[in-house]
Amino acid sequence: MKRGLQRNVSPKVVAIVIFVLLAAIQAWWWRAFVWRPPGKGGMSMVSMSQLPPGPKMELGRPDVHVETLAGAPDPGDADGPGRDARFDAPVGIAVDTRYDATARGSRTAIYVADSRNHRIRVVSEAGDVTTLAGSVEGYADGPTGEAAFRYPCGVAVAPDGSLYVADTGNHRIRVVRNGRVATLAGGHVGFAAGAGNAARFHTPVSLCFTALPTPGLWVADAGNRRIRRVTLNGVADAGTPMQAAPVWVTGASPFIASAPDAGVILVNGTGMPPVTVGMDAMPLKHPGAILPSPAGGYIAADATQGALLWIRDGTAQVLAGGFQDPGSMRGWRDFAGDRALFGRIGGLAMDARGRIIVADTDANAIRRVTVPELAQAGGMDPSKGTRKLAEGGGS
Repeated sequence: MKRGLQRNVSPKVVAIVIFVLLAAIQAWWWRAFVWRPPGKGGMSMVSMSQLPPGPKMELGRPDVHVETLAGAPDPGDADGPGRDARFDAPVGIAVDTRYDATARGSRTAIYVADSRNHRIRVVSEAGDVTTLAGSVEGYADGPTGEAAFRYPCGVAVAPDGSLYVADTGNHRIRVVRNGRVATLAGGHVGFAAGAGNAARFHTPVSLCFTALPTPGLWVADAGNRRIRRVTLNGVADAGTPMQAAPVWVTGASPFIASAPDAGVILVNGTGMPPVTVGMDAMPLKHPGAILPSPAGGYIAADATQGALLWIRDGTAQVLAGGFQDPGSMRGWRDFAGDRALFGRIGGLAMDARGRIIVADTDANAIRRVTVPELAQAGGMDPSKGTRKLAEGGGS
């Protein structure tokens, strides 16, 4: 009997049943995963072409070379050669190149404000790291090995070799000279013009030496939202108000400063027009460290990105690292500019050979970037706007 029933089932009927089942499964799949009734949320396949584009991205140049001179991503506190050395959030950086009679040639020293270690470090051109000043967190003048800082963030070198420090946590400007640390200006937190400890600062984060109109210092007094001028005998003025807290100051007279919270760069006392990055015209939203370039324009960093930029005529080219909007690209990798990665860049300087020295704050490292056009042009002294001489300089 069963055999008879099987023989009576038509192949056409079987095909129709299979077709109906497949159609039902396809309809269920469409309704469950693709289609959504209007107003119920979700997204249909038809609207996929209307999705917002992914992040815009601009990478550096393949002819730019990035290397780590000293330090490594793991934070620490150790002197030593190259990547054996350890920093913890290096921020301020300054380069001094001068003639060394003993060596009968020029000598380059890179000074670093190693902020979370509360120390001032020195990096040689070969990458050897030593501690110049600082011991434990605190406040104390005296011999360099006994002096104490609290989160120093800025350093600057004068032509006579004196090193000036923005001692951020102590709200003071300090000077390192002849093996000793002394307070140049500042005392308790506040705001006041005056001489020595009568002056008051609130979180000074950056400073630079300037020879014009007379030798002195520009100080980014972040908590007071001002750029202040301090003479070399410690007299501080009331300064110039800024739209937001300045994090960087450099240049001669007038100064160049940046305030990332307001997205402002001041050049020659005037706000720079908005800067866009790359072919996609991404906005430079949070300008940070910035330097004049010996080949024109400015070398700069964004306080939230991992990219080194060259600003010319209102447009920034990514030299090394990556710039992304929205979001940011950050990391640590040495390579050509289009494959290198940086963390957030806290400080910039330039040596006498036109190489850019980077304080990579996130990566706890000091990096060196070689750009062909800048190397050919040679270094500049930002305090004078002129090319550095072998026997002196500062930044």
